[in-house]
Amino acid sequence: MIIIEFNNTLARIEGDAAARTSARQYLTFRVEGYQFTQAFKAKRWDGYKTIYNFSHHTFAAGLVWDMARHLRAEGYEVEVRDIRGHPPAPSLDTGELGITLMAHQEAAVKRIQQRTRGVVQHPVGAGKSVVNVETARRLAVPTLV
Repeated sequence: MIIIEFNNTLARIEGDAAARTSARQYLTFRVEGYQFTQAFKAKRWDGYKTIYNFSHHTFAAGLVWDMARHLRAEGYEVEVRDIRGHPPAPSLDTGELGITLMAHQEAAVKRIQQRTRGVVQHPVGAGKSVVNVETARRLAVPTLV
């Protein structure tokens, strides 16, 4: 059994060493244009970059579900554990924005409230900023947009 635990920023893989090696290979890639760099030409660098920390078995938390899918495809049984703490209770009076959301904006805010991370995608002029501000107001937690 492979266990992937994640907090707000990092995920950690526990279990089989072969699975951790597979994870590292999955998160290792050749940098575009590597063959033109001085380091590659001087044979000081092979052109690969990894976003997996092999000594701590960690990677960016945003890749948890991709990693779980990859390891399952490799034949591993994977359990994903969310170890994030609960957000702090609101400490500010967030008040009202003084605007009325359009139906698609209200639907987007409700959908965001059901999830823990993601991307707001609307056409130009559809009010993404309004959706983000209203979501942050309702959640009353520190928010990065």
